[in-house]
Amino acid sequence: RRVNHGFRAPLSSLKGTLRIMDGPAPPRAWRELMEMLNRDRERLEGVVNDLVDEEQLAFGGLVLRPVALPVGPALEEAILGVQSLAQHRRVEIRLEAAPEVRVWADPARFQQVLGSLLARALEQATTKGGIWVWADLPSEGRVRVSIHDPARAPAVPGDVTGTFVPFTSGLGLSLARSLAEAMGGRLGQVAVEEGNTTWFELPEATP
Repeated sequence: RRVNHGFRAPLSSLKGTLRIMDGPAPPRAWRELMEMLNRDRERLEGVVNDLVDEEQLAFGGLVLRPVALPVGPALEEAILGVQSLAQHRRVEIRLEAAPEVRVWADPARFQQVLGSLLARALEQATTKGGIWVWADLPSEGRVRVSIHDPARAPAVPGDVTGTFVPFTSGLGLSLARSLAEAMGGRLGQVAVEEGNTTWFELPEATP
């Protein structure tokens, strides 16, 4: 079901865009339509890449190359990668000053996990309050990266990590959790009265 949804959403959007392009669309609308097509193409490519990665994880074929990765620059890079989506959604992403720490992580997979969580937050966010991103050290030897959407207030506040089921939360989210765990971390979600926070933790890289 999650794979089906991952393909159907962009395919439905592509179908609608092509129908508009087949009609008497004014010239000034073509650029916006092409941007929509490109976004949907990227979403489909993301679903296919996620399927490949999940298969490799399941059969032990995914190679990780962990390094001592500086957290601050990595957060900035991930946010830069979703700025076009943020602008399209008219949602501001606010990055709090990150501590000068490093994590043991594969740089590309770190970006994949954080990018997936940011994209999910942007898809569900409203312009009210924007999205907050920060990193902290919840316990010795652990670094946590959090993404908070203050506009999505839950019905029942509390730690809902136990109900954060990958198979009902979307393919990208399932893969994000699997990648975090493969790098020695974990991923979860906390609902509070002021909104919803998704986070992932990784081991701190100490000298």
